[in-house]
Amino acid sequence: MKPLFTLLISLVFLLSFSGCKDDPKSPPQPCIDQPRCEWQQQFGNLSNKIIADIGAGYGFDAIPMAANAKKIIAIEIDSQIVQFLDSVATTDKSRNLEARLTQPDDPGLTLNEADGVLIVNTYMYISNRVNYLKRLSKGMKPGGQLVIVDFKKKESRKPPPFKDRVALYQVEQEL
Repeated sequence: MKPLFTLLISLVFLLSFSGCKDDPKSPPQPCIDQPRCEWQQQFGNLSNKIIADIGAGYGFDAIPMAANAKKIIAIEIDSQIVQFLDSVATTDKSRNLEARLTQPDDPGLTLNEADGVLIVNTYMYISNRVNYLKRLSKGMKPGGQLVIVDFKKKESRKPPPFKDRVALYQVEQEL
């Protein structure tokens, strides 16, 4: 059987990330965290692209990218976070930000809507990932990029626990 994302995936990589905590009182600044800059730049020039940020949280990736994108769709399952993102979307630099409330098993994209999808520190929390990825692939344009950034599967004193982390080979199999 042919892998689902053969033509859709141009880059999958896992990084160890100790990063910022999502804090609505402290909105993100434009790409000041070098690793975040690098994975945001995987999509190239965003001016004509629609990028979905799955598990966007308080927008630490979505908000800085919105200033340069055709549209950033911040996908979230928490209505309070969506309300926060909606309030941010009224600012001039974030006018291209659209927050969407979805269900945990639904990426919330219409057919061929996104040029790219960014999943940061969320992959391990998606239940039934294979079915989720199938639904996600329908929302991506042909040739679209999927960038997954998640915690390495190695022992660490930092959360999340080792047992919850997903090994790279498992991500590849699921894709």
